[in-house]
Amino acid sequence: MHFKSDNRIDEADRKHLRSFASSAGQHIHELAMRLGLRIDEEELPDDVSAVLIKSPNCGSKSGFRIVVNARQSFERRRLSVAHEIAHYVLHRNEPDFVPVEDCEDYGEVVPFLPLRGNSYRSTDTRGQNRRLELEANAFATCLLMPEHLIRKNASYRVGQIRTLARDFQVSFDAMRRRVEEIHNNGQAKGSLSGRAAQHQAA
Repeated sequence: MHFKSDNRIDEADRKHLRSFASSAGQHIHELAMRLGLRIDEEELPDDVSAVLIKSPNCGSKSGFRIVVNARQSFERRRLSVAHEIAHYVLHRNEPDFVPVEDCEDYGEVVPFLPLRGNSYRSTDTRGQNRRLELEANAFATCLLMPEHLIRKNASYRVGQIRTLARDFQVSFDAMRRRVEEIHNNGQAKGSLSGRAAQHQAA
């Protein structure tokens, strides 16, 4: 996910995202506030991590708020907020993205079923739901665990996943998957470079 090149991201939002991704472990709630989003922590069902809600009367600059499951771990809540931020900056203007809405009185959410982790109702029946979720997952991963910062971290070079997870304030499993992804990407790039060199030599 490239914050620089994705033309769905407003320039003002892009500046805030790039600033956040310039150092590890920054406060995700502060980023949300800069983007004009309100964050509320509430007890949600176990299978719902967070919800992006269109809420004109909630007092946020954007008219959106994120409700995150207060019963989940600190690290999980960070990832969930980053995921919902992705839906806001990438998908809020897409026709297939229909956010959950508050009733006229702030705080009373219009119910919809099934509510299982998705912060929107998709009008698409051809797999766009999966695309939006995969994009939001990739965005959240890159936002909280930027590859360039991980590669520069001394703990990455010696394989200390737990220390990396602590520095970036994510779970051990999330960091392990990210390190594996970065390692595999590096191997793939190395393989491509090697094949290109062989082709040039031939």
